[in-house]
Amino acid sequence: MALGSYRPLLADGQVRALLLGTSVSGVSTGLTFALVLAVQDHHSIAAAGLVAGAQTIGDGVLIPARGRLIDQRGQHVLLPLAAVHAIFLIALAIGAASLPVIALCALSALSGMARAPLFASLRALWTDVTRDQAELDVAYSLHAVFNEALFVGGPLVVAAAATLISPAGALVLVGALEVAGAAIFTATTVSRSWRGGPRTAGALGALESAGMRTLALAALGSGSCSARRGGLGRVRT
Repeated sequence: MALGSYRPLLADGQVRALLLGTSVSGVSTGLTFALVLAVQDHHSIAAAGLVAGAQTIGDGVLIPARGRLIDQRGQHVLLPLAAVHAIFLIALAIGAASLPVIALCALSALSGMARAPLFASLRALWTDVTRDQAELDVAYSLHAVFNEALFVGGPLVVAAAATLISPAGALVLVGALEVAGAAIFTATTVSRSWRGGPRTAGALGALESAGMRTLALAALGSGSCSARRGGLGRVRT
C-alpha cells in the first residue's frame, strides 16, 4: 500500500494519539529480552529462560479474562493493568540480584497476568475512527506496519537501555513506558467512550467459531517460535 494512502488517516489527531500511546507502550515487545538480560546478570541463562517463560505463561493464561474485563468495563482499565504490570517488573528488577529463581518466576508470572493489551485494544477502535470500508482497510494495513515496526524497535530500545543504564534499568524502563503509553492511549475520547457490545459466548469463547479455530491452529506454528523475536540468546552488556 502506498505511503500516501496513510495521510488522511494520520491527519486525525486521535489516530496520532492512539498510535503514539501504542508505540510508547510497544517497547514492551522487547520485554523478554529485558528479562533475560536482567536475570542472567545474576543467575544462569537457564534461569533467565525460566523467568521469561513464566512471564509468557502468566500473560497467556489470563488473556481471555483481561479481554472480557475490557469488554465489560471499558478501555480505561488498561491504565491500572499497565501500572500493576510495571510494579511487578520493578520488583523483579530490584530483586534480580538477591531473590531465588522461583521467586523471580512468581513475580514474572504475576506481571504477565496484568499485561495491558494495548495493541489488541487499538484494533477494536479502528471502526470508530474510520469513515468507510476503504479507510478501514488502510487502518488495518497501518496497524500491521506498526506491529512489525514495534517488534523490531522494542528490542533495540531495550538493548540501548541495557547498555547505557543497566539490564535492570532496561526492565524498569519497559514498565515505565508501558504506563506512559497506556496513559496517552486511554486519554483519547474514542478509547474512553468505547464499550464492548453485548454478546454471548460459550465455554470456548471466540473458539466456538470454526473459522477462529482454524485461524488459531494456523497461528500455532509461528506463535510457538515467537521466542526468536524476544532475543533469548546469551547477550552480555
